[in-house]
Amino acid sequence: MSRRITVTVPDDIAAQLDEQINVSAYVASAVAARLTRDRAHAHQADHGFHSTPEGRAWAKRALATADDSHDPQAYVELRSRLGL
Repeated sequence: MSRRITVTVPDDIAAQLDEQINVSAYVASAVAARLTRDRAHAHQADHGFHSTPEGRAWAKRALATADDSHDPQAYVELRSRLGL
């Protein structure tokens, strides 16, 4: 089931959306990803872990470094430590 809604976005975002074949699917995917992140942050906060933008940036860099090392075990262990 789906529902039509209307949103207002800045001109630069509208220009990007104009380039999409299926704007509805694109926006729905972006919103779903944001909701997933929001739920993850809420879950972490419920367990006493309050992330900051700086902490998330560090985690992304750490994951990229572990992934770049081509050591799958190190990557899995780091994801586990980060609660991912």
